[in-house]
Amino acid sequence: MVVRLIRAKYYPTSDFLNARLGSNPSLIWKSIWSARGLLEMGLRWKVGCGRSISMWNDFWLPDWIPRLVSSLPVSGISNVADLIDTLSGSWKTDLILNSFSTHDAEVILSIPLPSCYQYDVLVWCGEHTGIYTARSGYRRLLDSTGTPPIESNLYRKVWQSQCPAKMNIQCWKFIKNFVPTRTNLCFRKLAADPLCNKCFQAPEDVIHVICDCFYAKQLWSALWIREPTNAIYLSFREWLEEVFNINGIQNTQEIITTIYALWFARNKLVFEGIITRVEEIITYVKGYCLDLQLTQSSLSPGSTQVTVRWRPPIAPAVKINVDASFYLATNSANMGIVIRDSEDFILGAKCSKMECISSCFAAEAYAVVHGLRLAADLGFRHVVVEGDSLSVIEKLKSGLDDRLDISAIVWNAQMLAQNFRTCTFSFIPRNGNFPVHAMAKESFNFSSERVWVEEAPDAVVHLAAEDRRWIDPP
Repeated sequence: MVVRLIRAKYYPTSDFLNARLGSNPSLIWKSIWSARGLLEMGLRWKVGCGRSISMWNDFWLPDWIPRLVSSLPVSGISNVADLIDTLSGSWKTDLILNSFSTHDAEVILSIPLPSCYQYDVLVWCGEHTGIYTARSGYRRLLDSTGTPPIESNLYRKVWQSQCPAKMNIQCWKFIKNFVPTRTNLCFRKLAADPLCNKCFQAPEDVIHVICDCFYAKQLWSALWIREPTNAIYLSFREWLEEVFNINGIQNTQEIITTIYALWFARNKLVFEGIITRVEEIITYVKGYCLDLQLTQSSLSPGSTQVTVRWRPPIAPAVKINVDASFYLATNSANMGIVIRDSEDFILGAKCSKMECISSCFAAEAYAVVHGLRLAADLGFRHVVVEGDSLSVIEKLKSGLDDRLDISAIVWNAQMLAQNFRTCTFSFIPRNGNFPVHAMAKESFNFSSERVWVEEAPDAVVHLAAEDRRWIDPP
C-alpha cells in the first residue's frame, strides 16, 4: 500500500529511476529517493528484445565498464534491437564485427539471447541472482568510496581455521570490540572501576585481556606462540594480524582456541570467582586442538569419497550426457555430447568449439541446448539430460524465471524440452561423466563441429565400454 501511495504521488507517469524529488517531499520519500544513485551504479539491462535499451547511453554490457566507450557511434544504430536478427533470435554477427571495436564486439556476442521474444529487464550486478540485496548494496557503496573492508583477509583466516563457530564468532567480537570488558562497561556507565580483575594494574580492554596481562603473557609463552615485538598496537585486529603472520597458518587453530580460552577463564573469575591456572588452559588448548584435528581427518573428503557410475536410462528413454570446458583467457569453450540407450549403446555424439562464451555456466547451459537439438534431430521422443554442473541442472529443473545472465539459455533449453514427450534433467558428479569429458576433448582435433551417429571416437567408445562392464559384470 505504501509503495502504491508513493508512486501515485511522486512518479505517477514515470518510474523510480526517472522520478524527481519534487517540492515539499516527505522524509520517507527523501530517504528512498537518496538511494537512487546507488541503484544506478549497480543496475544494468539484461537483453531480451533490445527495444528498451539505448545502445550508447544505457548500461547493458556484462563487462567491467557496462557501457560502450571504446567504439564510436554508428549512424542508423540507436537501440540494441538494431543488432538482433528477430527471425533467428541471434546477433547480427557481421554488423557487430564491422561496427564495434574487437573487445566490444566480443562482449556483445557473448550475451545470450532468448530464442523467442522476451522483454528487456533491469538486473542488479552485485548479486549473481540479479536481485538487489542490502548486503550487495553495502559492498557497492564501499567500492565506490574506495575503502573496501581492510579486515577481509583477517576474517578469511579466522573462518578458514576450522574451529567451531562459537570460537570464530568470539574472535570476531574481539576484532570489532563487541565484548563487555570493564573499559567498555565503564564507557557505558555500567561499571565504576575499569581495572583488570587479575592484575589490578591496567584498564581491562581487549588488548589487555588477550595480549598484555601477565596471565596472557605466561600462556602465550608456554604455548610457544610467538608474539609481535612491537610494544604498542592500536587495536586487537592489528595484533592478531601480526600474530597470524608470524606463526603461520598452521597455528591459526591453536591461536583462536587460546583466545577463546582466555576469555572463558576471565569470565570464570568475574562471575564465579574461580581462578583458572595457566597449566589448566594449556592442557585444554592442546587437547581441544588435537581432538579437532582427529575429527577433521576422519571426516575429510578423501576418506568418504564414493565412486559414482553412469547408469542407463529406462527404456524407451535415451540419456543425453553433456559437458563443456570453459577457457577464460579466450572466452571460448569445448563442448561434448554423448547419447546412449538403456543398454549403454552409443546412439549419437557431438563435439564442438564455442566462441564468445561469458562463463563456465553459460558453456554448460549451451551444451544442454545442443544436446537437446541433437536428440530432436535424431528423432528421440523420451530423453534424460544429465550434466555435472549442479547449478545449471537445478536451474533447468526449477522452471522458475530469474535474472541470471544464463537465464536466456536456460529458457531456450526449457522450450526445446517441451518438444519431447518426456524430458527430465539430472545431475551426475564429474567422476561418473567420463565418456562425455573425452568427447569434449575431441574438439581439439577438429576446426568445426563434428557429429557421429551410432558411433563415436575410440576414446569415447572405450570409456562407454567401461561403464557397460560395470553395469553387466562378467
